[in-house]
Amino acid sequence: MEEILTASQVAALLQVHLRTVYKLARKGSIPGIKFGGGWRFSKNEILKMIARDEEKDSNNPNG
Repeated sequence: MEEILTASQVAALLQVHLRTVYKLARKGSIPGIKFGGGWRFSKNEILKMIARDEEKDSNNPNG
């Protein structure tokens, strides 16, 4: 079963402020859905997003 995270849990995982998670979610920069008055996130999708960003950074000679 897929693990679903709250915005607070995503903030802790990404080590960013909770407001940053909401801002990124509204912009579509992180995968999430608004559900029941709050945001919900797939842990697998967040981890994939992190892996893609790390891969981009490692392939960027200026990064």
